[in-house]
Amino acid sequence: MYGLKILVVDDSRTYQAMLCSYVANMGFEHVSAMNGDQALEIFHIERPDLILLDVTMPGIDGYEVARRLRAMHEEWALLVPIIFLSGLIRDEDIVEGIEAGGDDYLAKPISDIVLHAKIKAMMRMADQRRVALENSVALEKANEKLAHLNKCDGLTGIYNKRYFLEYLQQQWLHGRRNNSPISLLFIDVDFFKPYNDNYGHLEGDSCLKQVANALKMVTHCSADLLFRYGGEEFAFILPDTDHQGMCEIGEAAVQALRDAKIPHAYSAASDVVTISVGGVCMTPGRKQNPEMLITQSDQCVYLAKEQGRNRFIPFKQDV
Repeated sequence: MYGLKILVVDDSRTYQAMLCSYVANMGFEHVSAMNGDQALEIFHIERPDLILLDVTMPGIDGYEVARRLRAMHEEWALLVPIIFLSGLIRDEDIVEGIEAGGDDYLAKPISDIVLHAKIKAMMRMADQRRVALENSVALEKANEKLAHLNKCDGLTGIYNKRYFLEYLQQQWLHGRRNNSPISLLFIDVDFFKPYNDNYGHLEGDSCLKQVANALKMVTHCSADLLFRYGGEEFAFILPDTDHQGMCEIGEAAVQALRDAKIPHAYSAASDVVTISVGGVCMTPGRKQNPEMLITQSDQCVYLAKEQGRNRFIPFKQDV
């Protein structure tokens, strides 16, 4: 426990000096404050490991200091043990101190032997809290990572079909509440089967990763999400995007793959990998549903393929 820094808060210079002397003789560093406001200021600057806190002081009392520290909701502020020191030793005083966020309540005057024992006990408690908090944080991070993995495609790292369906429903409801449009782009890699058959599945996987990387650069709006819908199929969900905005992103997606210049000697559309894109924009209403977006976008992809692939076809009716 050497190297421990203790904040001593007491409005009596005599008692404060005595406590600081005790702390120094124990081999600990100390900083001091004369009142509650000064204690809060010093706490933020010095970040002590433990607080010896007088209850009765001018301005805000010790209970309020403790409440404000615990209300910070910062890890280091929550872990710091607080020992109240007071001449008030009624049951209700002790209860108020503990409820305010204190960890122990000692009656004045206190001997250096008892104080040393209490400090050792409080630091053991702080260590236990720290371990428990670290375990809790680690578990929370692990759960967040698992939740993220459940949303993502294992090959490309972009979002998967499961999350596509969830996000589409969320944004459909958002559009209905706000009377705002939502756009959907369906994307199919042209002649991907010949690519796989001739270059091999490892190169096919590499191709899909490159396609995903190219498409990710098309839009920079945080709400616009890219998904691997399945196989060589991808999709963009574009919340709050009107027909014109949807068309701009659709055309940009097609161009992004042309610019990527992924060789494809077995494509009837080009000598590089290209995509067929279909898009639809809709303002959600009672007579529509999210499945209509999927159906109409898919129809547009089919039209793009019929017209030679390597192109974007929007759904002509903006409902």
